[in-house]
Amino acid sequence: MNPEATSHPEVSVIIPTFNGRHLLESCLPSLFRQNYTGFEVIVVDNGSSDGTEDYLKKEFPQVRGFYFKEQLYFAKAANAGIRSARGDYIVMLNNDTEVDPDWLQELKAVMDREPDLGSVASKMLDFDKRDILDGAGDLYVKTGMAYRFGWSLPDSPAFQKPMRLFGACGGAAMYRKSLLETIGLFDEDFKMYYEDVDLNFRAQLYGYPCQFVPTARLYHKGSAPKEGEKSQNDADILYLISRNSLWTVLKNYPLALLTRNFRSILRSRYQHARAYYQQSRELGWAYTKGILHAILKCGPILKKRWLLQSQTRPGSSYFRHLFQQSDELMKIDEHYQPQ
Repeated sequence: MNPEATSHPEVSVIIPTFNGRHLLESCLPSLFRQNYTGFEVIVVDNGSSDGTEDYLKKEFPQVRGFYFKEQLYFAKAANAGIRSARGDYIVMLNNDTEVDPDWLQELKAVMDREPDLGSVASKMLDFDKRDILDGAGDLYVKTGMAYRFGWSLPDSPAFQKPMRLFGACGGAAMYRKSLLETIGLFDEDFKMYYEDVDLNFRAQLYGYPCQFVPTARLYHKGSAPKEGEKSQNDADILYLISRNSLWTVLKNYPLALLTRNFRSILRSRYQHARAYYQQSRELGWAYTKGILHAILKCGPILKKRWLLQSQTRPGSSYFRHLFQQSDELMKIDEHYQPQ
């Protein structure tokens, strides 16, 4: 059965894109070769000028396209797709990927089998070196930084088994729709970078764990704009990472642990800023500016924290264990790097 014939899809796959026609020419055919067919595809286009709209309407009429004239950031584009989705499961997929035929089937099988899960993480492999990991889900440590588990490491036996993790990378994740209805969608104030980490943290605060699914494989090029919009230089990216990582702490971090780990969080940011200054003054200032702006513009974030923390389910001990688990998994991953 072709996905276009599915009137009530169980799964909605959402792909934000900007001038990514050449990427969709690889991504979409692999998606429509899935052994599982009960899904719909939603492409959110952010004002492309490369003929993406005409290409999709001609070559993939079964795709539900949303064509915006302006360039949206990842969070806003993703939310536009989620709001229109009809499936019980929401899948976010980067446009610069190619998926295995069993990818969706494997993700859905785990979600069906384990109803306590809020999300599942794919095994992301390098597009050109397919025995090298691009990521096996996200970790989060007490210093308030997220890391991509397994990045650049061989796909060894350590990554062949299911495991509970902090969260899934937003470029290849399946979320239960009921989860998003409970905790909210991606925070559009973040624009891009750490928007998925913030969502993962909220999911954990509401008691929804995430699991890595080693049999759900896809291949990631990693060179396309992450958020489906115009390319940004390293300084712009560092600014967003610095600002949003601190906002994630201010918004989500349980108060008892925040008080306990406050010095570690500050020390981590000082060390990161110092390292970037050693590379170049521009990068150092971009990272520092992100910290300053996170503090100076934290009013709306603190309001969200008040609403969120009043509904928190797990206690501090749960998150202390979760952070310790990330530390243990990072011992496997000696070459980890920040998102």
